[in-house]
Amino acid sequence: VTKEEFYKKYYQAINGVLKLTSKELIILDNLSYKKFLGMSDKDLFNTKTRLTIGSELNMSRFNFNNYIKSMTDRGILIRINKQLSINPAIYKDITNILSIDFTFTFNIYENK
Repeated sequence: VTKEEFYKKYYQAINGVLKLTSKELIILDNLSYKKFLGMSDKDLFNTKTRLTIGSELNMSRFNFNNYIKSMTDRGILIRINKQLSINPAIYKDITNILSIDFTFTFNIYENK
């Protein structure tokens, strides 16, 4: 995948865990790519950027902010020093990496 399409594919791959809606996936992909390009969290979540991204995605300001709140409530977006940010547990900076490997461990128990 290209760096531009990485976040879309990455979040789709782990969405079984994240449980994001299709719109939330699009928003998170968009935010993550802008962050990768160097946009700070302060700029990424300011009013101007929210309006721009919402417009790019044909969403009203109200709808876009509702998606941001939903992702914040579920821990996809978190506050770090009072600043909204993409949760570092899920965001991957791909500046200096060529691949990402996944390992899933499932414990299987007998029914009682």
